[in-house]
Amino acid sequence: MKISTQGLGWKLVIVAGSMVLPLAAQAADISANKEIIVTGSRIAQTVDESLSPVTVITREAIEEKQPKDIQDLVRDLPGISMVNSGGLGKSTTISLRGSENNHVLVLIDGARVGSATSGQVSLQHIPVDQIERIEIVRGPRSHLYGSSAIGGVVQIFTRKGSKKTRHSGSIGYGSHNTVEANTGITGSSGKTQFAANVGFRRSDGFNSCGDGQTKPASGCRVIETDKDGYKQRSFSGSVSHEFENDFELELLAQVANDTTEFDGSSQNSSKDKQRLLGVNADKGINDIWDIKVTAARSWDLGSNYFNGAFSSKFNTVRDNVSWQNNVSVSDTDTVVVGVDYLNDKVDSTTSYAETERYNYGAFGQYIGEFGDHNTQLSLRGDDNEQFGNHYTGSLAWGYNIRPDLEVLASYGTAYNAPTFNELYFPGFGSTSNRPEESRSYEVGVRGTQSLGTWAVYAYQTNVKDLIAFDSDTSLAGNINSARIRGVEAEGRMTWAKWDINGNANYIDAKNRADGSNRDNQLTRRPKWQTNVTVSRQIDDFKAGATLRYAGVAYDNASNSRKLDAYKTVDLRGAYAIKPNWSVELSANNIFDEDYQTASFFNQDERNYFLRLRYVPDAD
Repeated sequence: MKISTQGLGWKLVIVAGSMVLPLAAQAADISANKEIIVTGSRIAQTVDESLSPVTVITREAIEEKQPKDIQDLVRDLPGISMVNSGGLGKSTTISLRGSENNHVLVLIDGARVGSATSGQVSLQHIPVDQIERIEIVRGPRSHLYGSSAIGGVVQIFTRKGSKKTRHSGSIGYGSHNTVEANTGITGSSGKTQFAANVGFRRSDGFNSCGDGQTKPASGCRVIETDKDGYKQRSFSGSVSHEFENDFELELLAQVANDTTEFDGSSQNSSKDKQRLLGVNADKGINDIWDIKVTAARSWDLGSNYFNGAFSSKFNTVRDNVSWQNNVSVSDTDTVVVGVDYLNDKVDSTTSYAETERYNYGAFGQYIGEFGDHNTQLSLRGDDNEQFGNHYTGSLAWGYNIRPDLEVLASYGTAYNAPTFNELYFPGFGSTSNRPEESRSYEVGVRGTQSLGTWAVYAYQTNVKDLIAFDSDTSLAGNINSARIRGVEAEGRMTWAKWDINGNANYIDAKNRADGSNRDNQLTRRPKWQTNVTVSRQIDDFKAGATLRYAGVAYDNASNSRKLDAYKTVDLRGAYAIKPNWSVELSANNIFDEDYQTASFFNQDERNYFLRLRYVPDAD
């Protein structure tokens, strides 16, 4: 089922207006968004205080969405486009505002994770049942976090302890013989809180590369007629204790073991292991000064096999330490200063010219209010062992026209160091590749009315020396210049007992370097995207639906290989059979749309999932 994109710009304007105008027409009598976030500024702020576009996904929202993986959970959000290589457990990457997937920094409980060779995080292996909340910040954040944050930051918080002992769990079965089981416990003893969660999921999958085409550089090197399955076992746990003198210490651990099948001529399965051990400490020195220290080691361990025989391995160990000082100068002014340390180490059967490098970073930030004006000024310097010094900064401003209406503007610079693959992998990287640098500009307006909230943002990012992959040549190299322009409109409202949440996104990501590809679209970035979700509670039953549209994208630098536009519709329902117990049923892609987000990699057909869930009462 293919749809024409002719006149789509007007359609998106209408969709955006339909989300925003009904809200703007209402009287302002609803409280501002007081959800607490920390990722946008590295300190606790409410969403309405943040000068950056932020999306927060709570545990309640996760359960309502009934996702099987991270892709199900976040792909409907503003500014996000995702690429998946053939279903559950297959390579899944995220792009924010048209950036490269390795321009999105992913943190888990404050720690950097992912592969130093590919620069990617194995999002497909993060079990959603063990997530408490997710914060997504759109726009450059190198001025606070250093490399890898040109497009934004995604921070995942795992489930933590509770005052009362609480048990939770779920079991489910669905299409492709997919099975999942999860259980967890949280509680406390005195001033010590604890949490432990374990999970299992498996699926026979479907043939990821089944369209009769192969392309060596894109991953489908050969088509095997078997199904490409997936299996995972996972654990996450934490212990925290509140000591005397305003001191809190947290220990956390996360483990995931995954087996993934795919099509290939030299390797057709992988066994991956993700590990994270971390310590978070928080010490209040006095009424105005607070110190936070984070130390963590993460492992991304991958071994590849061909018909059961070992083929290759790519292992990454990342050590990161952060020391941060928050000083409340006054009720409206805060200063943040700190230092970061990161060390990446690679161990692989592939020979890399370099296998280890470190990075030191120092940052400072001022957040202040001046009447109806709000400001955020940040500066950071990084010393990379391989590429030397890089300096980034940001200035953000907000003005409250009235209590329910605010205008925003910001400017920020960012950079990203090349990955080990982009430098050294044979037939892919080049030691001549340089760090990417960007300048971003943004203006926006947001409001809060009686029915809900709305926001519109316009932005432009100019990237110098963008490292882009061309599936025609299988090479990654610097593009002298790239330009990304975009507009986001989002709205959330409650009307006649219906909850309505939607966003419309326009992204024009172009290669601006001289040559035959000038003004071509950067790869795998749909120019138009629209998502609308509706839900309603009727006594003990809650139903929801999501309509998703993505426009045309291209899979190679010459724009000769097109990824067709597509639209999908998902339905879901949950019925409370007794207190704390519910039965959930989801039906995804109900019109059986045939589409791809990367050439030659199929996406799932119409599919279903049935789940029984137990959720305890809150503290």
